[in-house]
Amino acid sequence: MDAKDLEPWASSRISIGVKEWEVSYTGLEGLEYRSLSISVEEEIVSAITLTLASIPHCELKKSSLASLLSSSYGAIQKLIDAERQHPLKQHLTDYTQVMNSAIRALYRMGTILGHLSAPLSSDQTEDDTILVILCMVWPPLEKIFNSAHMENGNLSAAACRCLSQAIHSSGEQFHMLLPKVLDCLSANFLLFQTHECYIKTAAVVIEAFGYREEYGSLCISTFQRLNSAESIASLNSSYVCDQEPDLVEAYTNFACAFVRFCPKAVITAAGSMLEVSFQKAAICCTAMHRGAALAAMSYMSCTKSATILQQLGAICSLAERTSWAAVMSWNSLGGWLQSTVRALPAEYLRQGEAETLVPLWLNALASAASDYLASKTCADASTDHAYMQGKEEEL
Repeated sequence: MDAKDLEPWASSRISIGVKEWEVSYTGLEGLEYRSLSISVEEEIVSAITLTLASIPHCELKKSSLASLLSSSYGAIQKLIDAERQHPLKQHLTDYTQVMNSAIRALYRMGTILGHLSAPLSSDQTEDDTILVILCMVWPPLEKIFNSAHMENGNLSAAACRCLSQAIHSSGEQFHMLLPKVLDCLSANFLLFQTHECYIKTAAVVIEAFGYREEYGSLCISTFQRLNSAESIASLNSSYVCDQEPDLVEAYTNFACAFVRFCPKAVITAAGSMLEVSFQKAAICCTAMHRGAALAAMSYMSCTKSATILQQLGAICSLAERTSWAAVMSWNSLGGWLQSTVRALPAEYLRQGEAETLVPLWLNALASAASDYLASKTCADASTDHAYMQGKEEEL
């Protein structure tokens, strides 16, 4: 392919207000020096990426996108090198400039990834552009995730945004990085617990891959790691929930994604963690902060959550006349519900409600369990779609 073939893709011109910018496809090296806002810069990068992504020649497309990303790698590497260059950290102005350049670079990478996608049809399978780009993007991302610089909230947010875009764009091709990614996210959250972006990105991973049984233990270990965080453990009053609404929303959304997308066997194995998350959500439902309360309520009302309780009730019914009654019975289920209610601060309940809630719930569960067992005896029971039938609203 000669120079004439390159001409249609050589540049992208877009109008922004009264100014017009032209940026060569060979890179974005000078973009950060033009004092553009992130939104304007994103518009420019989006236009260039869409142009390059439409190149019909796969090799040219890959090399062009690689050139577009190259300046971002340099900015990230410069920040990584700052860990070994103590004098740079001592000069706050210079260090801030390097940090801001790396943040911009991550935003550019995320924008580029956001406009790419894995092949959708069989006739596109030879186009491995997204896989090639993913293999180029992950090494610098991994370096930045493993660096002490992630203490910076803006850097963490930019890196997580970039990673989320990579997950959405690459689809199933991302699975090879799953163990490393979840380890980075959960480990970083334990280190920097004010950065809820790590939990949000972990939820993106669960939504994309939680349904795959081979990753069940990985999803469970991630959930367990998040639950062990001091910031999560401290969500034991409405006051704390009101102080940390973003954390509440991120945590309950992660738990909701876990319940919605993971297989039943994985959910069952994570029973103790789900119990903790339900208790946290019950407390957060009473928060004054609207976003935190709504996120917690959404989790509590999750269809699978109701189904789990229904199935627990069914197990209690089946175990009544067996040796399993000592392990799982209506008494043990009632005891667990009672302990959950007692864990709530007194001001969360109306007078006398603590004594009436559990019997009401148990009656509703008994009816729901009966519905579930009856549905399993139907001719179409093999479809395994036995859900709450008329009793869900009581729960």
